[in-house]
Amino acid sequence: MMDAPGLPSLDSADRPAFRYPEIGGELYKQNLDKRTHGQRKIVRAQTTPAEQEHIYGLRNAFRKALSKLSVNDTKEIAMRELMKLVELNVTQPALRVFLSALGESNKPVSLGGKEAQVRLLGHIVCTFKQSLLDPLDKPPNLLKTVVRVTEILQRCLKENSAAIHHSCAESMLKLYEFCTPGIEAESANILYYLPLEAIISGGTNKFAQTGAAHCLLAFFAFLKSKEQTELLNFFMPNFLQLFLVLALASQPE
Repeated sequence: MMDAPGLPSLDSADRPAFRYPEIGGELYKQNLDKRTHGQRKIVRAQTTPAEQEHIYGLRNAFRKALSKLSVNDTKEIAMRELMKLVELNVTQPALRVFLSALGESNKPVSLGGKEAQVRLLGHIVCTFKQSLLDPLDKPPNLLKTVVRVTEILQRCLKENSAAIHHSCAESMLKLYEFCTPGIEAESANILYYLPLEAIISGGTNKFAQTGAAHCLLAFFAFLKSKEQTELLNFFMPNFLQLFLVLALASQPE
């Protein structure tokens, strides 16, 4: 498959062992770190008091609007407000604010609110595109940020909601299309296919399995619609093997 300019690949030798729900956690991140080890320079961002005040205000405004997504009467207004905040703040510090707030899994959120958050994540992806560089990494790295976003989406798959599963699939497709266009096959395998395969075959949560299957089929349909047959054919042997294993496991003894 072709390589996108400036987009590093992930070698199969570095393929991590995924585990539900955060596709390998620190092990995954350590494997990604191998590509830049010895070449990284940690540069602490210098921010002015005015910039710090702006980020502080942005964080408060973003979180306040997020809290309104769980209420039907305020959900649409809050969604428009959140999308506008994203569009007006396409910077790395702002991206850290957005991902930090959306990545919190310990706060109770209604299913409708969760689905809106997933759609918002897709909007962030479309807005930042290949500038999706989380300053949490030193230096910021596109592939590491893509991993971070997919981890948020995969946690949402545990919900018993077809609407959330559908929005997760749409956001994942936007991530692939806008952030990693032309990514080579092995990297696409690690970033998009293997995490979903691990959820489907893991059997930990049936709702997550259903959602992961929905995302995977949507991904294949997208590749077919874009005539990316080379990449689609790359996935087929593993997908057929997964299908046969699950089919045999479901047979009565």
